[in-house]
Amino acid sequence: MARILSLVGNAGERRLIDATLSNFDVTTDQEELRKAGAVDLIIVDREAMHTWQEEIGILRSREAPAALPVLLMLPARELDLSMGLIGQQIEDVMVQPFQPAELLARVNNLVRVRDLSVSLKNRIAESDGELRVLGRAFSLFSSCNELILRADSEDALLNSTLDELVGNRGFRFAWVGLAKNDERKSIEVLAQSGDAGSYLSEVSPTWGDGPEGNGPAGRAVRTGQPQVCDDMMSACSFQPWKDAVREYNFASCLVLPCQVSDDRMGILVLYSELRHAFTAEEIELMGRLSENIAFGLKALRDREALRLAKLSAELRAYRDVLTGLPNRQWIHEQLTTLDAQADRHGRYAAVLFVDLDGFKRINDSLGHEVGDRILRKVARRLQGLVREEDFVARQGGDEFVVLMPFEKLDAGEVGDREGQHNYLTAAATHVADRIVTGMRKPFTDGHNEHYLGASVGISLFPHDSGEAMELPVLADQAMYEAKSQGGNAYQFYSDELSAEHANHVELEQDLYRAVQQQAFELHYQPVVNLETGQVQAVEALLRWPQADGSMVAPEAFLPILEENGLIIRVGDWIFRRACEDIRQAREHLPELRLSLNLSVRQLWQPSLPARLAEVVQKAGLPPAAVELEVTEASMMSDVKRMEKVLQDLRQHGFSLTVDDYGTGYSSMARLLALPVSTLKLDGSFLQAAEHTPNAASMISAVADMTPKLELRLVAEGVENDQQRTLLRRLGCSLGQGYLFTRPMPFESLMEYLGRTATEVVPV
Repeated sequence: MARILSLVGNAGERRLIDATLSNFDVTTDQEELRKAGAVDLIIVDREAMHTWQEEIGILRSREAPAALPVLLMLPARELDLSMGLIGQQIEDVMVQPFQPAELLARVNNLVRVRDLSVSLKNRIAESDGELRVLGRAFSLFSSCNELILRADSEDALLNSTLDELVGNRGFRFAWVGLAKNDERKSIEVLAQSGDAGSYLSEVSPTWGDGPEGNGPAGRAVRTGQPQVCDDMMSACSFQPWKDAVREYNFASCLVLPCQVSDDRMGILVLYSELRHAFTAEEIELMGRLSENIAFGLKALRDREALRLAKLSAELRAYRDVLTGLPNRQWIHEQLTTLDAQADRHGRYAAVLFVDLDGFKRINDSLGHEVGDRILRKVARRLQGLVREEDFVARQGGDEFVVLMPFEKLDAGEVGDREGQHNYLTAAATHVADRIVTGMRKPFTDGHNEHYLGASVGISLFPHDSGEAMELPVLADQAMYEAKSQGGNAYQFYSDELSAEHANHVELEQDLYRAVQQQAFELHYQPVVNLETGQVQAVEALLRWPQADGSMVAPEAFLPILEENGLIIRVGDWIFRRACEDIRQAREHLPELRLSLNLSVRQLWQPSLPARLAEVVQKAGLPPAAVELEVTEASMMSDVKRMEKVLQDLRQHGFSLTVDDYGTGYSSMARLLALPVSTLKLDGSFLQAAEHTPNAASMISAVADMTPKLELRLVAEGVENDQQRTLLRRLGCSLGQGYLFTRPMPFESLMEYLGRTATEVVPV
């Protein structure tokens, strides 16, 4: 059993060495350095080498000509310390921290080297020549190990090692191959060295079962054992390549297998001009070298696989999977860099926050698969609309960010700070205008064309903020302002917008609490017969009371409920509560109808008709007593899908009303295709009719047409007696507005109904 002296200072590494080398006699007794022949191998780290260098040198001299191998362990950053030591004071180097399998392999190699050198020392009297050969081989082994250790690529490892074998050892030719599992079972040549011209292309190595695979290379791959041919010209296995062997003056060869991976066998092949050129000891030593080559290749491939995995992870971390654009994390990194470089390099930038107008409609109505395809097209179009030096990233959802970097602005060109601001503003305006205009063009998906718009917010660095990380937030605020003005436009950030955004955020937070606490109220506004003054129906309207007794305007909070999806929860509450209230009211007025508004987001719920029918049933109401109002614009948003939903609601017994009629630009033919029973004429027509004959004519035409189509007509916004008189003259018999009453709580509604009529006359 080989005796190994471990002089490693780290206790954890000493324990790992003991566990790994359990089949060896491992000692840490430093006194062994003073005894010739006491140990077969010394393992040291940098500190131990520095401390015991003289003693180790003396002991190695005493052992000569037998080798006393020294294995030096170093951190990767200190590998340069081993330069000049390998082959002189040490035989091999390992990187700390080490892998047990690699340690065991290297120790086995070095112990075998020790055994061979001791054996040769004992036979020195018989064979001085063999010792010199082994000495050269041993030196070559050490130098090749150093090359393997320092190689940073497969090509460098293989080429440098083969060049060393051919140049210093005197081999005629050397190459390394890798067995392939293709149909021919060919051997791929990874590297070669030596003056052998096109030998390998002529012999075309293989490890198949045919005659071409019966040479030493093929047998080494199949058996995993070294193959030696002492006389190539007379060997039967070289019969197919006799001409090539003669041409290149090869006499003997050695093939050494090396297991590159669990399922890939490699070979190291050496050729000499001399017959019987390879001694048993040299074959053994070169076998160890081939194993080290395999370890080196595996380590390089593992490192490359790790590098690629890290690179792939980084790409995933900084890339949006759907569009391939940089993502939110990438934006963060770029703005962090901009902050770091701004003071030193005078950097400037503009950030454009782009939100797609109309995308939610497409995504909700046609599904996420179509929406994803549209987003990919949007990403490509945006990249074509910005400057070459600009970056387009996806923030998330249907939001994108454009980063426009500017190098240090020339004071001679732009002047003072105001000039810089004007320069940035002009550049950002140009790009923003291109985006707004470019996004209006249709997006083709198959045979369909989809129309979108873009609301763009712009912030400038360092003019709007000295912190680049704030730019997307400020641009986002500006974008919301552009969207609130109707969208399809761009808006620069200003301090006033910041205050408005803060109010918007606060309002949204208050809304979340209100939904959780059910802090809303329902108010009701009657629909009145203009001839009799009797109430025909009541419309339920959502109100949000405040602690001070005031009410938040519906136009201030309803869009937010719609935007963040809370309208679904609130809408369910409205429907249940309104049905309960109207059931009570119908105990006194049995023909009273309830009118409720539904948004597109509510209508797109797959189970909506069945759920509403269940609520009505539990409340004890007939479905015909409930009129569901949908705005004309909503009905035209996705006509085919809307028609299906409305038909389903109608089949469940509900009446359907077109709200805000006259504002959605729908054709009467299209409306006739929908199962509606009531038109609510938008109040703007009544206001215009008092002064504009055309508006009055339109009301008259609609009023004349609706009875023939079996439709009811309700005029909204009736505010004075003159308007009521006009409506009656034009043929409209139903109205709703402040002339009769403002929207009121349920208790007030009950009092109002008691005052105005004892029975509701059906229309």
